[in-house]
Amino acid sequence: MNHRALAEEEARAWFTLYPEQRKPYRHGLRSYWKKHDPSRSGYQVVQRHAILRAKCEALWAEVEKGMPLGTAAALIHRARVQGCSIEEELQRYSSGGYITNFGDGRAMYKHKSTAPPPPPPVQEFSVEWATVRTLLEGLARRALSGEDITNVEPLLANFIIDVKEGIDALRRALKHKGEFTVSRQKVINACKFLHVQPPKPGAPVSAEFRKNAKQLRYEHHQDRLGSAYNHEYYLNIGRALDYLDAYNKMIGETT
Repeated sequence: MNHRALAEEEARAWFTLYPEQRKPYRHGLRSYWKKHDPSRSGYQVVQRHAILRAKCEALWAEVEKGMPLGTAAALIHRARVQGCSIEEELQRYSSGGYITNFGDGRAMYKHKSTAPPPPPPVQEFSVEWATVRTLLEGLARRALSGEDITNVEPLLANFIIDVKEGIDALRRALKHKGEFTVSRQKVINACKFLHVQPPKPGAPVSAEFRKNAKQLRYEHHQDRLGSAYNHEYYLNIGRALDYLDAYNKMIGETT
């Protein structure tokens, strides 16, 4: 199988699992395939998944021509940073290059992007968050001092993610300004996204969606996935959570 077929097979197996079934796999997709097919490179599994989620035919074409998976995943990340399409970043990457000569006579052709450097981060939030995160992490580590380090790191990661998610949820709520219009199809779509059964008309959604959303946020957080992180997918988790929360409040949640 080529890389694309492998990526589709890997994702299909993973996304048929409910959040509860994924819990034993600490590192998500990589852990799952390490157990079920140890011959597969965990690094390649993660990079293939990042490319699959990008949904860029041109990038897949380059991978099948021989582009390293890591390079393809790096281009996806760079396109997000630059605020451009993957096709545009791929074109910039392909437009320039240079030869590196090694002492033993080997030569390697390398590409370099001609894109301008990314703009500096908006000071509104990034600097403050870096400071707050450092403070919170320090406090949490002191509170957990003396505990088994293998237990501390996952707890610490979850804690930081939860704080950041709380801030993001507040920012989204302020943007909504309290406006909410019910759409049956949106309720169904949000339920499917968070792996819960859509409710009957007029009935609340099972509170399980909040637990599932938290698990998905943990699995798909940038701190865990690195270059494989999919920002739009991560935002959709919060959007689905917010929508179902608003829906349940509107109809008078009883669960």
